[in-house]
Amino acid sequence: NVQGTVLAFADEDRTLVTVRLVPNDENEPSPDLRLHWALGMQKPGDWTSPPDSCMTPGATREGSALQTPLGPVTEGGCREVTIPLGGVQGAQAMNYVIRDVSNNKWYKSGDTDFHSPLGKGVHVEDDFVADVDSLNLSSYDMYEFEGRDAISLMERYEKAKNMLTSTPSGPEGRDKMLALYTWLRFSQTRQLSWQRRHNTRPMFLSEATQALSYSIVSRWKSAVGAEKELLRMILSTVPRGSSGSDGQAIRDEILVIMRKFEIKKRKGTFMEEWHQKLHNNSTPDDIPICEAYLRFLESNGDKRVFYGYLEEKGIDKKRLMTYERPILQEPVFFPSIKNGLINELSHYLQTLKRVHSGADLFRCVDFVRGYIGEPLTTLLNTVLIHQGTEDKILQLLSVISDARQHLGRRLQSEGDDNKLRDMLYLDLALEGQARLLVEKGMEWVEKEPSVWLLLVAENFAYTTRYGCG
Repeated sequence: NVQGTVLAFADEDRTLVTVRLVPNDENEPSPDLRLHWALGMQKPGDWTSPPDSCMTPGATREGSALQTPLGPVTEGGCREVTIPLGGVQGAQAMNYVIRDVSNNKWYKSGDTDFHSPLGKGVHVEDDFVADVDSLNLSSYDMYEFEGRDAISLMERYEKAKNMLTSTPSGPEGRDKMLALYTWLRFSQTRQLSWQRRHNTRPMFLSEATQALSYSIVSRWKSAVGAEKELLRMILSTVPRGSSGSDGQAIRDEILVIMRKFEIKKRKGTFMEEWHQKLHNNSTPDDIPICEAYLRFLESNGDKRVFYGYLEEKGIDKKRLMTYERPILQEPVFFPSIKNGLINELSHYLQTLKRVHSGADLFRCVDFVRGYIGEPLTTLLNTVLIHQGTEDKILQLLSVISDARQHLGRRLQSEGDDNKLRDMLYLDLALEGQARLLVEKGMEWVEKEPSVWLLLVAENFAYTTRYGCG
C-alpha cells in the first residue's frame, strides 16, 4: 500500500485548491492515483457534485463525485493536482479520498474522509495509510442522497437507475452492485423514508419505478454468474411500476369514488385523509391500506380487523400518522355505502397493484397467460387453485419446482424485455410462495425427509441455475 502525507492548500482567492501527496518512500512505485472528491455546500461534510467548471483534463464523474487524475511524479516522489474552484460559490469544504486505480484500492485519513475547509489560505496536512473497503466508497452517492432535507421514492429510484447504468460489469462493479442492493432493500423494508418534505404525483413515481425495473432486466439479460443472481435480488426490491397513465389513474379513480359516494363532503374522515395521501404521496403502503379498509368494510366496521391487517404488513398507527400527508383519523363504517365501496375499492386495488406491486403471484400469472403456453399454464393454475391448502404442501412444492424449471428455460432464451420482466417477477413470486410453504410445513421434515430436502434443494437450485435438471 502507498503510505504518506496529504497536503492541501488554497490560493488567497480560493479559486484554486492544490492537493499534494508526499509518499513516505520516494522510491515507492507510483500507481495510477486519482482524487475522488466532492464539495461540502450546505454542510461541510456534504458530498455535493462539483460543477462542470471544476472538470480538468482526464477527470470523470462517478455519481456525485469527480475523479481527477493526479499529475506525474515530481521531486521526492510527490504528486499533486490543482482543482479550479473559481466557478463555485458558497462551498464550505472539499471532501475527498484517494483511489488507486492500478491496484483497486482506496485511501482515507484513518476512518474518515480527507476534509479541507475552504477558508482563506487554508493549509491541511494529513496522513493517508488506510486501505478503504471499496464497498464503503460505493455508498457515498447513497449517503449524500439520504442526507438531503427533501427526498422522494421517485428520486431514489431515479438515482438507483443512474448508479446501475454507471456500474461496470464483472468483479470491478460487484461492490457497487452489492451496495445498491442493500440500499434498495433497506428502502423496501421501510427502514428509509419514502417521502420527506416532497410531494410526488403518482404518474411520475410509476414511470420512475418502471424505468428502474427495465434497466435491471436489461442488465440481467447480458450478465453472467453471480452478477445475474445479484441483479435478480435487486429486482426483488423494486415494484413493477407502470405507465404514467396508470399512475395518473391512482389520482383520478380515487377522486371518482369520493365523488360517487359524496365522501369529499365528509371532512376529517379516514377516506378524505387517505385520498390526500394518494394524490400527493402514493407509495407501496397504499396497497395494504386499501386491503385493510376492504377487510374493515367486510367485517362491518371492526377496527381490530383493520389495524390487525396493517400490523401484519408492517404498518402501525404511528406510521399512518407520520406520512407527509398523515392519516390521523380512524376508519368510519358507513353501512349505506358498504357494498358499493367494496366493489369500487376492489377495482381500485388492482390499479394500485399495477403501479406498486412487484412479485404478487396472482398478478404475475395474469401478465404471462397470453404467451407462456403449456405445460406451464396448467402448473401455474394448480398453484393458484391450491394456494393456502395446508394438507398439500409437498404436492404444491413439487408443482412449484416443476413450474420454475420450465420458467427457467424460457428465461434463458427469451429476448423480449417485456416478457423477460414478467417472467422474472413471476419466478420471484413462485420462489416466495415456495418459501412460505417451507415455513408452514416443517412437520414434513420428519414425515418425508428425503422428499422434503429434495424439493427444497430443487427450488434453491432454480434460483441460481435457471432451468437446470
